[in-house]
Amino acid sequence: MSKRDDIQAKIDELLRKQQAQIAGATQAASVIQRDYLRMKQILEIRNPETLESVWAEYRPRLENTLKIINTSVLSQEEPTGVTQSWNEPFWMNMDSFQPPLSGLPPGAVRVGELRVPLGRSEGRTPALIPIRAIKTRNGQWHVPGHIILETQKENARKTALGLLQSIAIRTLCTFPIRTMRGIFVDSVGMGNNFPLKGFPELMVGPKVYTRSDEIREQLRVLTVHIEQIIQKYLSANFKTIEDFNAEKALVREPYRYLFIADFPSGFDLQALEDLTSILKNGARAGVYVILHLDRTLERPHTLKDYAVFEHYAARLSVTIDADNRSSVFFSLPTGIQFSAIPDSPPTPEQVACVIGTISTAFKNTRSESIPWTELVPKDQDALWAEKSIDEIRAPIGVSGARDYIELWLGHEEEGKIATNTLLAGKPGAGKSYTLHAMINSLALRYAPNELEMYLLDFKSGVEFQVYVDPNRYNEQQPQEEFDTTRSLPHAKVIAIDSEREFGLSVLRRLHQELIARGTLLRQAGVDGIKGYRQKYPDAMMPRILAVFDEFQHIFQKSDALSGEANMLIETLTRMGRAFGIHLIFATQSPIIDNFDRGIYSFIDLRMAQQMDEKSAAFVLAEDNVDSITLLEKPGDILYNPMMGRRGYNEFGRIANISPQDRRDNVQKIFELANTRGFVRPEPLVVFDGRQAARLKRNPQLNALIRMSDWLSLSQLNKQVIQDPDWLIEHRPGVAWLGESASIGNHVFAVFRQRQRSNMLVVGHSETVIYGILGGALLSLVHCYPPGQALFFLIDLSRNDEDTPWTTMMPAFREAFGTMFSISLGKQTPDAERNISRYQTVLDKALEEFNRRKSLRETNPDEVNFGPSIFLVCAIGPLNRADRLRPEQGTRSEVPSETAKSLIDLVAKGPELGIHTLLWLEDMRTFSRVNADDKSWITHFDLRVALRLTQDESRTLLRDTNAEMLGQHRALLLDDASSLGLQKFKPYAVPSDEEIADYGNQLAQRNRS
Repeated sequence: MSKRDDIQAKIDELLRKQQAQIAGATQAASVIQRDYLRMKQILEIRNPETLESVWAEYRPRLENTLKIINTSVLSQEEPTGVTQSWNEPFWMNMDSFQPPLSGLPPGAVRVGELRVPLGRSEGRTPALIPIRAIKTRNGQWHVPGHIILETQKENARKTALGLLQSIAIRTLCTFPIRTMRGIFVDSVGMGNNFPLKGFPELMVGPKVYTRSDEIREQLRVLTVHIEQIIQKYLSANFKTIEDFNAEKALVREPYRYLFIADFPSGFDLQALEDLTSILKNGARAGVYVILHLDRTLERPHTLKDYAVFEHYAARLSVTIDADNRSSVFFSLPTGIQFSAIPDSPPTPEQVACVIGTISTAFKNTRSESIPWTELVPKDQDALWAEKSIDEIRAPIGVSGARDYIELWLGHEEEGKIATNTLLAGKPGAGKSYTLHAMINSLALRYAPNELEMYLLDFKSGVEFQVYVDPNRYNEQQPQEEFDTTRSLPHAKVIAIDSEREFGLSVLRRLHQELIARGTLLRQAGVDGIKGYRQKYPDAMMPRILAVFDEFQHIFQKSDALSGEANMLIETLTRMGRAFGIHLIFATQSPIIDNFDRGIYSFIDLRMAQQMDEKSAAFVLAEDNVDSITLLEKPGDILYNPMMGRRGYNEFGRIANISPQDRRDNVQKIFELANTRGFVRPEPLVVFDGRQAARLKRNPQLNALIRMSDWLSLSQLNKQVIQDPDWLIEHRPGVAWLGESASIGNHVFAVFRQRQRSNMLVVGHSETVIYGILGGALLSLVHCYPPGQALFFLIDLSRNDEDTPWTTMMPAFREAFGTMFSISLGKQTPDAERNISRYQTVLDKALEEFNRRKSLRETNPDEVNFGPSIFLVCAIGPLNRADRLRPEQGTRSEVPSETAKSLIDLVAKGPELGIHTLLWLEDMRTFSRVNADDKSWITHFDLRVALRLTQDESRTLLRDTNAEMLGQHRALLLDDASSLGLQKFKPYAVPSDEEIADYGNQLAQRNRS
C-alpha cells in the first residue's frame, strides 16, 4: 500500500466512524457538515506530500469533531434513524428500529444525500440540517431551526412535498417519545400530503388542517403558547426552552413543529401575522416551522416579500434539471452551501411499520408527572401550621420551572379576592387528581379548627372513600363497612355516589351555617370572618370548603329540588366570602340544564383541564377559549383567578397523587390528629350510595337500645323520636326503614291506632324488601315493653340457603319470642321449628281482628283492645299465595274469600290496633288481590316503593320518581304527613347474629 493510500485509508476510517456517530448526535450538526466539506477538499488533493501535510494539520480538528459527537450521543445503543435512508431494511425491522424513549431530541434531520468523492470512488453521506436551535460545545447557538423548502416551478412541487413528508415522519421517528407535537397544514392536498393516520393523536393532533379558519386558529394557539412559555416559563431565568427543560427535570415542555404544505395557500392576514411571529420568536420556546413555499402561487398582497423566511429559516431550494433529476440546494447557518439528492418519502409499508412500533412505545411510556412528594411539606413543623384568618392556600401542582400552582380562596394581601372555584375537564383529563391534590395539600397545612370540609361525589365512583376509611381501597367489595375511626379529621360530611337530595341537604346546612355566622358577626360588630377572629382570637370559626364533584347531577330534573338548589347556591356563592364559606364545583361538562348560569358570575377562580371549546366557553371568557387547546395531556391545567379573563392564565401540571399516596396521607394526618389531641366535635356524616344502610348506624335506635328501662310513649318521643304528630292515645310504634338520602335522622314510619295506618311495600328485589322488613321489626320491638306487641309473620320468600333473608324471620322469633308473642307461617309448615302454614297464621290474625271488631261493635267508645298487633305479609308474586288469588265471578274476577277478609282487616284493623305490612312485587299483583278495587290503596297511608314503572309509581305515590330509583334506593310516602316523598337507602338484611345480639341486649334490660 502506498503512503497516499495509507493516509486515505485512515481518512476513510475516520469518516466511517464519524458517519456511525451521527445517528446519536444531538449537537454540532453544522460542525459535522462543515467537516464533511473540508474532508471533500482534502480528498480532491492529488499530491501525496501535500496530502500528508494537510492531513497532519487537519487531523486534530477532525478528532475534535468526533469528540464533540461522542459527548452528545443518546443513552440507548440502538440507532435513532437520524441518518438512515428509507431504502435501508432498518425501517422494516422492529428489532433495529425502536423510537428513543429518553434523552435529548436530535439537533439535525436528514434531508437527502451528499455526494462525497473518496479518492478514486464516490461515497454518499447523509445531508443533515439543524432542526432546532442547538448549542455546540463552545456555547455557540445554531439558530433558528426553521426550514423552508422552496420551489420556483410546478415540476419541483411533488419532490418538495415528498421531502416535507419525509422530514415530518423522520422527526416523529427520531424524537424521544412524548417530546414532540406536530401540527400539520395542507390546504391544497386536503391532508393527503401527510398520511399520518395511526400515529398517536398526542403526537400528530386530531387532524390535518385544511381550511383557513382552522389554520388561523392553530397558529393563534401556537402564538399563545409561545407567549406563555416566554413570559411564564422562561422570563429572565432561562434563555431557551432547552435551558428550562434542563433545569426542571420533573416535567419537560415538548417541542412543537408546524408542518405546512403549499404555503401561502389558505393563509389569511391574521395567519400570516402569527406565522411571522412564530418564525421570529418560536425557537426560544421550542416551536419550529417546516414549510413548503410554493413561489408559483400568488403571494398575498399583505406580505411584502419573503424576507422573513430568508432571515429566520434555513432555505432549501428544490429543483428538477433537464434530465429530470431532483436536487436540493441549501445553506447552513455557517454560510456553507450544499447540493444534495433530496429524500423521497417512505413507502406505505415502511410508514405502517414505524406507526406500529411508535404506537406501542407510546402506550408503554408513561406521561411525565409531578410526584406528590414535591408538594408535601418537608418540615414536620409546617404541618397544620397555617392560619385561615385571611385565606386558605396550598400547592396542587407545578407551573414553570420553579413555581407552584396554588389553590387559594379568601383575601390576598394585594387585595385580590377568590371566593369559589369552578373546575371542569372531560373524562380522563385529571379532574379527580386535581380534587385530591386540593384536599390533601390543604389538610396537611391547616388544622381541622382552621378548615372544615364537606366532600360530595355525585357520580358512581369511590373518589372520596379514602377520606372515610383509608384502609378501604378494594372497590370490588363495596358491601364492606367503613371504619370511620381513622377518617380525615377535617371532614364534616363525605358522600360517595351521592343523591340529589343529599346534595340539597348539604346546601341547606351550609346556608344555616351562613345565617348562624351572620348573627355572630352582627353581634360582634364586624363585617367578616377576619374581623371576628381578630376580635375573638380564641373563638372557633374555621373556614369551610365544600366540594361538589359532578354537581350537575343535582340539576338533572326540572323540579322544586333544582329550584331550591339554585337559590341556595346563588346565596352561598354571593355571600359566602364574608363568612368564610367557599364552594368548589367540579364537572365534566359545565353546560348544565336547569342550572342558573348566572351563578357562574360569582365564581372567580376557574380551573380548566382538557375539554372541547364549547364547554370551555362556560369556564373561560369568550376571547380566551382558544387557550384550552394548549392543554394536551391529562393533568395539564389552566388556572385563572379572574373569572377566566384573557391575560390571567397560568398553565401548569397537577401533582400525581396516587391512591397509595392518598391512603398514606390520610394515615399521616390521622396520626397527626392523635398527636395534637384532636377530638371530633361531632360524628362524621357519611353517605355511601353504593351499599345498603346499616341498622346499627342508626343513632336514634342506638339511643333507644342503650336505655336501661322501657320509656313511656311520651318519653320515647321526647327523648328519641321527636315527632310533632305524636299522640300517646294512638299508641304509636316506630319502624325505621333505612338511611335518609338527606343529612339527618334515618327514615322511619309511625304506626298509629287510627285509620289507614298500614304499610304497602312494592318492589321486586327481595334483598332490599327484607332489609326494610328486618329494620321495621327490630325497631318495633324496642318501642314496646314485653307483651305489649304481637307479631303475625307470613313469610312466602323462597327457601334458599344462599339468600340472606331465608332465616331472618325465624331468627327474629328465636331472639324475641320469649318477650313477645310471635307467630310464623310459611308456604310449607315445619313442626320441629314451630313454623305453621301461612293460612294458619293469617287465620289467627283474622280471629283476633274479629274479636276486636266485636268489642268495638259492643262499645263504640272502646279504645283499649290489648297489645298492638303487626301483621307482616311478605308475599311478593301472587303465585306464592294461592288463597289470595282472585276467583272468576259472573262477569269478571272477584277477590277470594281470604282476600276479602284481608281487605276488611286492612280497612278496619288500624283503629283496633292491628297494622298490616304488606309486600307485593308490583302494582298489578296489588290490583289482582283486590280485583282492581282502586279504593283499597287509600287504606295504606304508608307506602314504600322500590324502582317501578312510571305508571306504577304514579298509582302508588302520585309521582313518577320511583321510575328513576337506582340500586339500594327506595321512596316512602306518608300520606298522613306533610313531609312528601322521602328517599332513603334501605337497611341491609340483618344477619342471624345481628338479630340475636339485639335480642340479647333487650333480654338483659328485661331481666334487670
